[in-house]
Amino acid sequence: RALKTTVLPDGGHAGRSPSDGLALLYDLLVLDDALSQRGRPAPEEMSRAIDRLFAALKVFALADGRLPAMQGGDEGASADVRHALAEDDSDAPVRDRLEVSGYHRMQAGALQVFVDAGAPARGEWSAAAAAQPLALEIIVSGRRLITNVGWTDRCHATHALRLIDGASTASLGDASAGEPLRGFRAEQL
Repeated sequence: RALKTTVLPDGGHAGRSPSDGLALLYDLLVLDDALSQRGRPAPEEMSRAIDRLFAALKVFALADGRLPAMQGGDEGASADVRHALAEDDSDAPVRDRLEVSGYHRMQAGALQVFVDAGAPARGEWSAAAAAQPLALEIIVSGRRLITNVGWTDRCHATHALRLIDGASTASLGDASAGEPLRGFRAEQL
């Protein structure tokens, strides 16, 4: 039941982290395989979620084989992305955007640009949200030219990396587009 809210209609993860989407895809693939070995069909919603996650992964897989480091996620290992994509048996073309998730991918020749044009996750999904409007990553000939720091709640770095200083992003002056909660309020949340 939680998959209906966790996996967005375009295949993005509700927390907006590309690496969280890949992790969930791997979990669901293992569960699907376990059910298959037991002779049980996967629930219909799980199969739909897997298909949507695969479609989003195709958008997120950048020319260097890794993921964009955005919204609380890291680049991940290219082997993890490659192995997940090898499990996809659909022949659906790679889209150029995930409208609900707010991500856009543009490519021309050796140049690839990936832009986060969506609002940070809200509510229970906002634990790793970043206030980095129009964050982008640029890859040229399979090598990252411009990238984000990829703040994650698993690292012990400052929350300042979740703001505009931690990303290649649009800003007006030196003002941040938001600020993570700190102290008592953050602990209570």
